[in-house]
Amino acid sequence: MRTTTKFAILLPLLFSCAPDAAYPLEYYVSSIPFEGETMKVIQLADTHWTFGSDLDKEEAYIQALIEESGADIAILTGDQVLGANKRIYTRLLDALQESRLSYFALAWGNHDEQGLYDPSFPSELCLSYSKCLNIDSPDDDVFGRSNFVIDLTLGGEIVHELFVLDSNKLHPSGFSLAYDVIHEDQIQWYERMVGRAEGINGAIVPSSAFFHIALWQYEYAYRLSQAGIEGYSTDPSHPGGIKGHSGEMHEESWEIEGLGRTRVYAGYRDSGFFHKAEELGSTKAMFVGHDHKNDFCALYYGKMENADDPIALCYGLKSGGGLTYQEGQLGANVMEIDRTGDIVSLKRLYLDYQEDNAYEPADFRYEDIFDAI
Repeated sequence: MRTTTKFAILLPLLFSCAPDAAYPLEYYVSSIPFEGETMKVIQLADTHWTFGSDLDKEEAYIQALIEESGADIAILTGDQVLGANKRIYTRLLDALQESRLSYFALAWGNHDEQGLYDPSFPSELCLSYSKCLNIDSPDDDVFGRSNFVIDLTLGGEIVHELFVLDSNKLHPSGFSLAYDVIHEDQIQWYERMVGRAEGINGAIVPSSAFFHIALWQYEYAYRLSQAGIEGYSTDPSHPGGIKGHSGEMHEESWEIEGLGRTRVYAGYRDSGFFHKAEELGSTKAMFVGHDHKNDFCALYYGKMENADDPIALCYGLKSGGGLTYQEGQLGANVMEIDRTGDIVSLKRLYLDYQEDNAYEPADFRYEDIFDAI
């Protein structure tokens, strides 16, 4: 059963907030008891339900992915819709609520507020569902509509944390079509949340992070994979190293100042989020969407001393046909976490549409993203 704690009393160990913080850290946390030997999280990316969508077809497709995966939790990594209305968004969340899932959560993309509704509607709608784990905080002091944490707990300890962050929309200057980034105050919030969990457990708690827009490190990892570099690189055009990779970058290249030509539709600058995650040592995997053709994943490290503890940088398979340009590349990522908090399995689940909306076991195809995490 989901329990969300929102305390008003500040306890120094748990609530080491910045002086002007609007909410104590526990406000941002939903706690879920760990049941069974493992818990499965399915990432659904860029569903893009819209006015032109066949909603019966799209709902059958999403339900088939969820049912086959055996997932306990679904996290949608943004752009759930594109030019929709309240009925369409409600139909999507109804499908999640009525599925076998125990819980679901939504990260926001750059298109979710673009519809015939008030920009606050998607978040308010999600909060009306009993399975929704979102925590809405539009008036807090952390940038973005919604940044929150899902704690998987066992015996009074936090086993694993699922961070859901708002990677925002467009460059805040308004003079560029480049995308925005995770902001500095969000990174500071993330650091405080990692410290909160360490304070409770007495040790760093493993975690994973879900957001919409990829980091510059996705491009660095891809360049390393294409160059066939083994070991550590100090070349500023592709710094760091990789321990394994799979998938491809199929998007058309474009130019980002400071990054150069890239197939990653990343934010306008290196936000520093990866560097902070690597420094803290909690987050073991990051999952994004946004780039519909890309399914690349890499075990990447930015500093040589972290070569034995890389972070998995993963694109989610696109989980629906809206704005799909790459045939045979639809589906979802499925992550399995054991009772120690380790990620014991990370797979792509491929599924093509079936004309009759009926899905058989032979229609699904699994692929290990890495040999080992």
